[in-house]
Amino acid sequence: MLRNGNQDQGSVDDIGSTNFNGRDYVVINATAPEDDGKDEGGDGAPKKKSGAQKKFEMAIQNGLTVLYEEVGESLDPGLDPVISKSVYVADGVKKVNFGGKGEGMLYDDNFRLLITTKLANPHYLPETCIKLSVINFTVTFPGLEE
Repeated sequence: MLRNGNQDQGSVDDIGSTNFNGRDYVVINATAPEDDGKDEGGDGAPKKKSGAQKKFEMAIQNGLTVLYEEVGESLDPGLDPVISKSVYVADGVKKVNFGGKGEGMLYDDNFRLLITTKLANPHYLPETCIKLSVINFTVTFPGLEE
């Protein structure tokens, strides 16, 4: 869904997007360590952004679809502004506060977030279920018989 022509913030290929039925998307694994942006020093320097956060920011700004896979029963609190669609207009452009940015970052209306889990029967908090549409694609033979 790359509809925004702004490529000056990085190449789409840098974030690992591919073609998904004619739409660009990014796959982010919640369980895989994203160590390409972490601070290893421990010397009091400010921490760098994780690779996953950079991918999310690029996708939000460029209107890509994010497949966030292997999520557990709790979601990262940093995703709350995106999940609750806390988008506001400032200076004539849509922005969202994501990743602790006080000034907000550009938000493209074409951005989509798909979250998957491998849990057979996840129990999410009511606050999470209110913000998301939970779809169970698990089909069993006894379930079909009923």
